[in-house]
Amino acid sequence: MIDRRIFPNKQEVWEWQQVVGSYGPRLTGNLAHENLINYFQTELAKMGLEVHRDHHLFKKWEAKSWGLSVLQEDGSFEQIPVAFYYPYSGETPTDGITGEMSICGKGPAI
Repeated sequence: MIDRRIFPNKQEVWEWQQVVGSYGPRLTGNLAHENLINYFQTELAKMGLEVHRDHHLFKKWEAKSWGLSVLQEDGSFEQIPVAFYYPYSGETPTDGITGEMSICGKGPAI
């Protein structure tokens, strides 16, 4: 039987969210993901819950830098700001990719 008094209150849940956000992108197998799992294990154990883990080893590639450049008509490249890469989107060939780019405009401000 679990003692419901050990559950976190609203403020504690919010603090957990702040910690989760502080780890940054938690891609499967990366250091931030591992830190998050360890954090939750510690917090759940503090509640008196028994934690069981399955350990899987990943040899995961993680980008140290990324970018997008556009080949201009004059042969120069323009660097386009990007927020992040997505590692499960496939692989880019060594020669890069050529294609048309569309301007989609701005979405509504949030």
